[in-house]
Amino acid sequence: LSRRQPGNFNQALMELGQTVCLPRAPRCTVCPIQKWCAGYRLNEPEDYPAPGPRRAAELHYLAAAIIRRKSRFALIRGLDGGLLPDMWNFPAAFGRSRAAALRHLQAKLTGLNSGIVDNVEIRPPLAEIRHTITHRSIRVHLYPVEIHGSILSNSVKWFTAGRLGRSAVSQLARKISARLEAGA
Repeated sequence: LSRRQPGNFNQALMELGQTVCLPRAPRCTVCPIQKWCAGYRLNEPEDYPAPGPRRAAELHYLAAAIIRRKSRFALIRGLDGGLLPDMWNFPAAFGRSRAAALRHLQAKLTGLNSGIVDNVEIRPPLAEIRHTITHRSIRVHLYPVEIHGSILSNSVKWFTAGRLGRSAVSQLARKISARLEAGA
């Protein structure tokens, strides 16, 4: 591996998988690493490696806060449970049920760590979105939230809907934004 650009090796392997080592009709005759390939040696390249068992999908509920100031929305980094820590997301909280997720969202928005400690009014949900992250099947309920007072946290960033497409936001945040633009 190159010490200066070790990522080139990873990129080359990914390109090999996209162009030569195909799941159906692999092109073994032109493969530069066929002599190290167990699938080629066993004369079963289409069956190697056997796919592992899929993890069963787990149902999760997520209450997402839609905090709007004129044409901008409040977003924070990450979701609960360490999911998507570097991505901007609508403030949200998970729960084992829809009601539990809403309770957790209320606590999160009014907690001292959030910086949103003034009077918070969560209104009835606008819509439900279904989203999947790895093995999690998530039912997301979008709650308009009215903040009476100011948001005291530097961890909140304001985005216009148009800016979301050009920012480091999660796919879930993009899905929520699209639903809001569609008039949810």
